Amino acid sequence: MARWEEAHWESSVDAGLPRSARRSGPYQRYVPDTIDGFALGVDGGLSREVTATAAH
Repeated sequence: MARWEEAHWESSVDAGLPRSARRSGPYQRYVPDTIDGFALGVDGGLSREVTATAAH
């Protein structure tokens, strides 16, 4: 069953982002249902590309 988990984001000082965008802290992470017994996963690069495409 899909669920939400508590997680903690640890930012990097050398990420090249303004201070307001690089704050560490807690967030909710979504864990999807499995498909035929396998967990569905998408790597970070693909996820960012899809998000950027959807924003346009």
